[in-house]
This record gives sequence, C-alpha cells and structure tokens, in this order.
Amino acid sequence: MANVLKFLKYLDRLVLGLLKGIALGAFGLISLLILAGIFVRFVPVASLHWFDEILELLFAYMVFYGAAALWITGGHFSVGDWIKRRLFKHEAGRHFYQMLVDLIVLFFV
Repeated sequence: MANVLKFLKYLDRLVLGLLKGIALGAFGLISLLILAGIFVRFVPVASLHWFDEILELLFAYMVFYGAAALWITGGHFSVGDWIKRRLFKHEAGRHFYQMLVDLIVLFFV
C-alpha cells in the first residue's frame, strides 16, 4: 500500500511539473512571437499571417494548463475559504462544505 501511495505522489508531481512546463513554455513562446511581430513590423523581412491564430492557441494553453496546475496546488483564490472559516466551526462541517464545493466545480468542469 505504501508503494502505491508513493507512486501516486510521484505521478502527481510529474503531472504538476508537466502542467507547469506547458504553461511556462506557452508564455515563453507568446513572448518570443510578440517580439518577432514587433521586429517584423519595423523590418519587413517576412509575413507573419499566422501570427494571431498561434497567439490565441498559446494563450489558451497557458491559461488552461496554468489553471489546472493551480487547482492541483490549491493556489486559486477562493471565497469558499473565507466562508468555510466563518460558518463552520467543526471540522466535519468544513470537510462537508469543501466536498460540496468540489462536487459543484466538478459538475461544471
């Protein structure tokens, strides 16, 4: 059982690293493409007619993979934390509330 948990933790770290890497890579490519677009505007050596579509796709990758990485680490801003601390004094109530919020989010995802 301990080996299974160890493997799952390793897999979780691997997925988190992959998500962060994709988000950071997309951000880097966005930065490079914007710089290339600025350069090509002033020194017209090539036509970047595909520029907008690639930027849109990279931005979507960055946002969604970054959001998934934040979800894993619990880094998203949440009003639920404030509500959980104020309304639920018992630990069981807090766990029930967190499970309810997670199920609602899972329904919308």
